Amino acid sequence: MPVIVQKSISNNISFSIWSIEESLDFFLSNLRLTKNCEVRLDKLRSDEMKKQFLAVRKLIQLNGISLDILHYSPEGIPLLKNEKNISISHTKGFSSIAISPKPVGIDIQDFRDKILNISKKFINSKERDLIDPSSIKELTLVWCIKEATYKVIRKPDLDFKNEIKIQSISNNLSHSIIEVEKLGKKYFFESFNITESDYICSIVQSNE
Repeated sequence: MPVIVQKSISNNISFSIWSIEESLDFFLSNLRLTKNCEVRLDKLRSDEMKKQFLAVRKLIQLNGISLDILHYSPEGIPLLKNEKNISISHTKGFSSIAISPKPVGIDIQDFRDKILNISKKFINSKERDLIDPSSIKELTLVWCIKEATYKVIRKPDLDFKNEIKIQSISNNLSHSIIEVEKLGKKYFFESFNITESDYICSIVQSNE
């Protein structure tokens, strides 16, 4: 069972990452899906997407949470019918979740060369000074942090480049401070980052 990370960080945030090596049949035979889960699964076209979806459900169960309390908002945001908040992310070969009493965001990404071509759409000049802008790993980290931050604040039409602003990144890339400015109000966040050879994951929480 390849749960490669399962730990807790500050403010009672727990997160888990699954490295997907199993067959689709493995997940289908080891999960009791709700009707809602079955409906969502049937809409997915590829086996890869189905395995990512099912690995998330397996992680939820391993955290002691019944799939019966998982549901989605009209905007597609995952929610739990208890006092906890959940965030979900997956990428090629990996699925991840974060659970917290407070709003939380998680994003996981594998490495793709195309990020070099699209980085100007989400990284501002100050952030270019914080990282090596020619590094696929560091550009992917910036994207992960911003995507996870967006999942926490849940404000529509946020400009990733100019409104989600990374203020600092630690030398070992493991922590960062983020400022979000929207409609004259500022919000501050902190991220916990995992950088590995085949993926990057960021977990973001409010710093207020």
